[in-house]
Amino acid sequence: MPMSNRISGRRLPGGLLLVAFVLFPPAVGARQWQAGLSGSGRLTEAISGGETPVDAPTVLLVGGVDGDPASADVVRDLVESHRAAPTPCRLIAIPMANPDARPIAFPPEGTAYRDNAEAHALWRWTGAHAPDLVLVVGEDFGLAGALSVPVAGLGRIPSQRVDTPDAALADARLVPIPPSEARLEVENRVARTPLELAGQLAEVYGHSFDRPDKHERDFFRLQDSSE
Repeated sequence: MPMSNRISGRRLPGGLLLVAFVLFPPAVGARQWQAGLSGSGRLTEAISGGETPVDAPTVLLVGGVDGDPASADVVRDLVESHRAAPTPCRLIAIPMANPDARPIAFPPEGTAYRDNAEAHALWRWTGAHAPDLVLVVGEDFGLAGALSVPVAGLGRIPSQRVDTPDAALADARLVPIPPSEARLEVENRVARTPLELAGQLAEVYGHSFDRPDKHERDFFRLQDSSE
């Protein structure tokens, strides 16, 4: 099943992405939740920097893209510091994005979650949560640069690779972070009325039933055998 579908000339993330956004939003006050699984089945965790206003700009801090535990420790320490002395932004983080330390590249290639599982999980999780700024600690395998293209069909997200993310967050106290294209797109989609959403879906779906699913094929096979 394809992981994205075209609606009104735009790329709409598939069901898994939308479910992830609805069920696991970057909740205010949340401390830890699942961000994905590695190719070997190891859990990738996401954590938050504590309670902040809902309308505050969101900064995503990513470590361990190359599997380096040192960058993961930097991210965890910074999250703890942020909880003790919050900045005017909402901080969410993935300390260890690549727990198996596999070679990865961005934008990810292959079929989502079957090929390059770590890259696809990080890419689509980032798009679903639509931060306004992404800071990548340590080696990033091109992640920061790749976020300059629409992420998971949503929009671009400003990003940079940093060695001292605390300094970058300190800058956020002085320079307001504008909404990212991805965040604006998510907000636009959430604001759609049920009728508007149904109209957009109807432009693509329901026009052809040339490929019935397995249950339909089994049903017609049974009907033929009973005649």
